[in-house]
Amino acid sequence: MFRIEASCEIERPVEEVFAYLADPARIPEWNSSVLECRVEQPGPIRVGTRIRTLGRILGRHFDSTAEGLNRPGFFGDSAAWICAATTASH
Repeated sequence: MFRIEASCEIERPVEEVFAYLADPARIPEWNSSVLECRVEQPGPIRVGTRIRTLGRILGRHFDSTAEGLNRPGFFGDSAAWICAATTASH
């Protein structure tokens, strides 16, 4: 297993940034490893929502499905969506 982290400072309200980052359709705009990202069922993102991501890291393709374990939102000074993911690479 590996962990990838990145950070930057953005001069926008945290709510605006979180809304942009949490929109699966927009993830390929800011994450160059993601080729496609989509919610697998209709409605708002909530506990149990499944999001499928297709992408490529270091030349290897991956297919990942994440299921939300909490409701996306703000916790103190941070915003988070906790999820469990399964990934296959080829």
